Amino acid sequence: MKDKGFKEIEKIVKKDGYNLTKYKKYLNNKSLIFKAAKTYGSIIKYVDKKYRKNKELIKKCVSNDPYAFRYVDKRLQQDELLIKESLKYENTRTNAFSATMMNVGKNIKSKKLAIYAINKRGNNYNFLNKVLRDDFNLLIYALKKDGAAFWGAKKAFQRNIDVVNLAKKTGIIQRYPKISKLPFKVPEDIFFYFKDKERKNKDIKRDVEEHRLYSGGLYWGTLLNDRPDGYGEFFNDDRVYPVEYKGMWRKGKFNGKGFLTNYNEGSDTLWWTYEGEFKNGEAYGKGKKITYQLDGKGIYEIEEGNFKKDFPDGKIKVIKDGKKYFNIYKNGRLIKIGNKFV
Repeated sequence: MKDKGFKEIEKIVKKDGYNLTKYKKYLNNKSLIFKAAKTYGSIIKYVDKKYRKNKELIKKCVSNDPYAFRYVDKRLQQDELLIKESLKYENTRTNAFSATMMNVGKNIKSKKLAIYAINKRGNNYNFLNKVLRDDFNLLIYALKKDGAAFWGAKKAFQRNIDVVNLAKKTGIIQRYPKISKLPFKVPEDIFFYFKDKERKNKDIKRDVEEHRLYSGGLYWGTLLNDRPDGYGEFFNDDRVYPVEYKGMWRKGKFNGKGFLTNYNEGSDTLWWTYEGEFKNGEAYGKGKKITYQLDGKGIYEIEEGNFKKDFPDGKIKVIKDGKKYFNIYKNGRLIKIGNKFV
C-alpha cells in the first residue's frame, strides 16, 4: 500500500518532474518516472538503464524535452517514429536550435522524414547525414524555407550561383549591410597581449581579415590556422537566433573575455546580453547577464556572478523589479532564493 511519503512526493513530482531526482528511494518507481517525464524529459538520464529502452517513456520524454534523446538507448535513437514525435512537439519559436536534429539528425535515413524535419525548420537540413545532404533537390527545398540551410551544404553546392542567390533571398545575408566596414583595429590592450604572447611563441603566425564568412555568419578579426583565434567580432544571420559577439577566441570558439548580444527572433530588438568570461563557446566564469523587456529597451533582470556552461552557477546577485537579492543555482536550476542586499 502506498504510504504517505509516496503521496507527498507524487504531488511535487507532478508539479516538476525534476524533483524526483532528489529522492533515490523512489527514483526507479515506474509510476513516478512516467509522471516526472511529463514535465522533465531528462529524467531518463537519472533512472535505471532499462527505462532507456522503454518506447512509451522515451516518447513522453522527447515530446517535452528533445535533449532527452542523448540519454536514450542508441538503437532507439534511430527509431523514425520517435524522431518524428520529438520534431512534432518541438517549439521552433522558443527553442533557439533544433535539439532533436542536433542529437539524432544524422540517424535519419528516410528522405520523407528529412522533408518533414525541414518543414518544421529549414536549417534542420544542416544536421542530416552526408548521404541526404548530397541530394541537391533536398538542399533547394530547404533553402526555400530558410537560407541558413546554406551552411550545411557541401562546398560544391555552396559555389553554385543559384544556391547562393536563393540563400540570399531567404535570409542568409539580410543583416550584413548593417555592419560597419571600417578598417579592422585590434583594441590596444589586446594588441600588447598578442605582442607579448607571440614574442614567446615565435612559430605563431596570426592573420587579420576584415569580413569573412564563418560558421553561419560574418567574422571580422584575427585568425590562426584559418580559424578565429585572438580578438574578433562575429555577427550571424540566423533568423531565429541572431547574435553578435566581440571578444577573445581560441580555436574557432569564444574563449576568454567577451561581450555577447542576443536579439529577439527576426528583429533588432535586444533579448539579452552577457559580458564576462567564456570557455569553449559558452559563458563560463565571472560574468553579468542582462535580460531585456519584450520591446528590447527596458531591463527585465540583471544576474551577476559565476556562470557555468551558459547558466548561472552558485550564488548570483539578482536585480529585478527594483528588488536586489541573491539566488542560489546548481546545474542551471534555481534551488534557493537568497537574502536581499542593499
